Amino acid sequence: MKKVVLYAHAVQPRVVELIAAEKGVTVASDTSALEKELVDGEGLVIQDPAWSAEVAEIARKAEKLHWVQLLTAGFDHMRTHGAPPAASITNARGAFSPAVAVHAVTLYLALLRNVPQMVKQKEPHDWDRTFAARLTTPAETKVLIAGFGSIGQEIAHLLRPFGVWIIGANRSGIKHFMADEMISAAEVRERLPDMDAVFLALPLDETTRHLIDEKALAAMKPSAVIINIGRGALTDQNALADALHAGTIAGAATDVTEPEPLPGDHRLWDAPNLIISPHVAGAAGALGARRQAEAATENIKRFQRGETLDNLIEI
Repeated sequence: MKKVVLYAHAVQPRVVELIAAEKGVTVASDTSALEKELVDGEGLVIQDPAWSAEVAEIARKAEKLHWVQLLTAGFDHMRTHGAPPAASITNARGAFSPAVAVHAVTLYLALLRNVPQMVKQKEPHDWDRTFAARLTTPAETKVLIAGFGSIGQEIAHLLRPFGVWIIGANRSGIKHFMADEMISAAEVRERLPDMDAVFLALPLDETTRHLIDEKALAAMKPSAVIINIGRGALTDQNALADALHAGTIAGAATDVTEPEPLPGDHRLWDAPNLIISPHVAGAAGALGARRQAEAATENIKRFQRGETLDNLIEI
């Protein structure tokens, strides 16, 4: 039986319970225990945010470590601190997609229906309907989903009944049945002037950092909205704040910021027509915990049997 170590730091108790029930799994609650358990550990299950410089060094020294399973879809921290060179890396891609998509579409509809204004009026008991003229619906609009992986496809699935024209964007631009039209990621900027809404579900790399900058925002319709559930740095946040204050776009919503958490004195907080949620799009209660654990336990079974692992990634 191959030994798999679960580093439980910052992992939900229910997720720990479900993974720990698998044969061959040992739980380490801190870095001292992790270092001890990885002496003969062949697999490691861990959250990407827990992948610190210290953890990366422990993993590099673990001579028997052949596989690392991330309990997240993202791998920013592992990319920053480095992955063990001899280990295969897998992530939990897809486990969070339904919840993230629901959150993204919720933010989108809240912008179109001006829900923040309604909430704001509740406290002073103010029955003011003057904003009603600005309310709109998704019907007969063009929506660009930049990043058409599992999250982008789930967003498309949820938007379809609203009667929108869906343009998906990924690296290849190859036709996909979930989109009315597909373009390559390189074409995103040139299509912005035609879009009524833009969803950002891209990974962050040198080609996507500040994809939405001052020039991109200036090219968009004054009635357009942006929803970012990818990474904060996909947008130039100062440029976004400027565009919102100037009214050159109608609104924006973001579940991710740069940095995180967003400092209390950051100018983005005061931008009008902006909804900020604190990186909670993937939260889904008991169902989310089960899906997250299943992403790991399925691969643990495969690892024990010597089978090909799901969701292999390159760091």
